[in-house]
Amino acid sequence: MGAAKEAPKGTPLSVIVKTPSGAILTGVTVATIGLRQEVTKADLDPNNGRPTAKHGRMDWVITDDEFERTADLERKQVPPAVGPDGKPLAADECLLNITATIPGSKFGPEPPTGGKFQAGGTVFVTGGIRFVKGKDGFGPKTPVLLTLMDECLFNFIENLHADIPARNLTLEQAREVLVTFHKQKLIRLIPEPVFDVTNGTCAPQPKSPGVDKCTAEAACLKIAGQIDGVQFKNNQTGAKRGFSGAFTDSAIEHLDLRNAVGLIRLVRKLKAAFQIIEFHHAGIGRGQGSPLDCHNQGRAVDFVGVRVPDPPGAAGPDLIYVLEDWAQRSVPDASEIGATPKKKKRLPGMPPSDHIKSGWPESDVNTKLVDREVPDKDSPTGKKTIQVKVFDSFITDRSRTLEFRLDSLDRAAIEADALPELQVAIAKAGKDPAKVAQAKVDHAAKLDLREASITRARNFFSSMYRFVAEDYQDRSQDTSQGPFAAGPPVVNPISAIGTGGSIMNPDHATSMPFGSGGREAHQAHLHFQIGVTKEAAPAPTPVKSATPA
Repeated sequence: MGAAKEAPKGTPLSVIVKTPSGAILTGVTVATIGLRQEVTKADLDPNNGRPTAKHGRMDWVITDDEFERTADLERKQVPPAVGPDGKPLAADECLLNITATIPGSKFGPEPPTGGKFQAGGTVFVTGGIRFVKGKDGFGPKTPVLLTLMDECLFNFIENLHADIPARNLTLEQAREVLVTFHKQKLIRLIPEPVFDVTNGTCAPQPKSPGVDKCTAEAACLKIAGQIDGVQFKNNQTGAKRGFSGAFTDSAIEHLDLRNAVGLIRLVRKLKAAFQIIEFHHAGIGRGQGSPLDCHNQGRAVDFVGVRVPDPPGAAGPDLIYVLEDWAQRSVPDASEIGATPKKKKRLPGMPPSDHIKSGWPESDVNTKLVDREVPDKDSPTGKKTIQVKVFDSFITDRSRTLEFRLDSLDRAAIEADALPELQVAIAKAGKDPAKVAQAKVDHAAKLDLREASITRARNFFSSMYRFVAEDYQDRSQDTSQGPFAAGPPVVNPISAIGTGGSIMNPDHATSMPFGSGGREAHQAHLHFQIGVTKEAAPAPTPVKSATPA
């Protein structure tokens, strides 16, 4: 066996070249006066073909001879070179003016305001980097970061089409919106936008390499796992108790372009109104069942909750979740829907362990009579046939308008719901007047916190419902449309929580016990979509992931 190869001696230097949005560029020529040129490569893991931690990274080891050549050139400068701090360089120091370029490409440095873009131009480290001979460091301990920009992106005319709901955007319009958000660094498209430079148009291409398809007609896209700084996380349980911190996806994949636009707009509105820092979901762009399903075509979102900034001294993350903050709250008696004030006792919401009951009483519209054999000792056959009433998942109740349960959950209702808790606390206090008084004070403090939590949830979900209805399907679920035509207009005004429509939620008017199309199946998440649930569109590429409907 040959002797082990000795590592080169010298001082390390690493350089990474990125786009303004943070995507790493490869094949970049990196150079500095007195040193050899290097080219960044796309290093891949041989086990899975994915980029390694050094993807796009150029690692030098600067030898003493190279250092001397560079330092000698600097000594001959008039006036003598100085470091970034303005002080003269020591004998064991030199100044590296690192440059990076992609010759013959449309990438170049972003010019100053009012400056002219130069494709194929060179970007450099302003002021240079103080480099110390033979030492482990040369200033910053992390790689030097340089930025090159696509000329087409630099010249792209921004257009947010803010006056058009996401559901009504054409694919071309949606693409323009997404490239605008990318240019503004609110999102990062993966891969970077690809432009058609035929006739100098620099138009974003409809398909980007390496991206899967939503249908045969249009590619899906992928967004890095943040929108305007809001982190996306996947929580399949749909419950706060399932918040483990171990989420599977760092990116949002398989998105129809219009869905991507709606999602970005929604996140930015929620961030502005409620300062959200995380967006939790049980599925975006993937689903169960037919390839024509809105999830499988990248057109739907299953939202479970958000994280907001933690208050001082918080024991855990501060979350607002559909399940705990909406579905498990009490509902008014069905006979008093819409009445104010309520006079009858409220009914419990969805039980924590029951994913069928919705809190609202089911109606006979959902039931049918069926024949069933039961044992009968008096019958010659030992059996008899009786008729029983059963739920039918294919019979839906659309006859009632419900209401947003949090709207009427006022202080009086909160106190009535919590009366058993007070009675238990007083019983534990015994006959000691001081302890009884303290139990009442403690109970009132708990009610204050509960009221504040309900008020926050009421404001959040009512606002979110409005934000969703502005861009996604609302009342037009039963209107057929072509697979990628502009969506049908929504009947104004925006629907209210408790009525019908395409935004599925715990108080949706449609009841479908044991089925997937009613409020019972949407106790732990809000479902919203672009277009109708199933479209007569070509089948997309098969997907394996499974999420709620």
